[in-house]
Amino acid sequence: MKERKVFTKVLSEQYRKAAKKQKGDILKQVVESTGYTRCYARWVLRNHGRRVEVQPGLVLEGDRRIARKRQCTPRYGPAAVEALTKIWKILDCICGKRLAGALPEVVPRLAAFKEIRITKAVQRQLLDISAATIDRLLKPERARYTLKGRGRTRPVHAQRARPNQTRHPAQTSSAGPDVLGLERRPTGLFRDGLGRP
Repeated sequence: MKERKVFTKVLSEQYRKAAKKQKGDILKQVVESTGYTRCYARWVLRNHGRRVEVQPGLVLEGDRRIARKRQCTPRYGPAAVEALTKIWKILDCICGKRLAGALPEVVPRLAAFKEIRITKAVQRQLLDISAATIDRLLKPERARYTLKGRGRTRPVHAQRARPNQTRHPAQTSSAGPDVLGLERRPTGLFRDGLGRP
């Protein structure tokens, strides 16, 4: 990893000063030696060590090692999430897509009948919320209501005996095994004529 960084740092200065044909050769060399994709290698070579003068006397230098983390302030506060959760439970835990379509009709009615107590700002937020955001905000609440994980039942083709496996004599019949490898039962009506033994 360090070798790749040193290698790209050395070639980034040459890349910025080179003509178009030489840039293609340098880019090909970087892609072959580092394993980067062409697009990422081009971005690294273009921006690493680049100096930009922002103001007189203030110069910024690009360094690909420094990654700036996005600072996002949450748009929907705890009051909006709590109201959304209560509405979701009232509407019988419907999916986010349907809940987004129902909110413009349901929120004013629930507020009018004092089923939910929310401010006008929270009410506006609930009316503007998207289905994807609803699903994201309700994810922890949905997890609480999940009974179990995915089923572990194998499909029928996986339950069939493999050719190299030997079958137990009870699993075979004169007519041959059925799909699951179980004995075939005789078909037809029984003594009482209703299909019961």
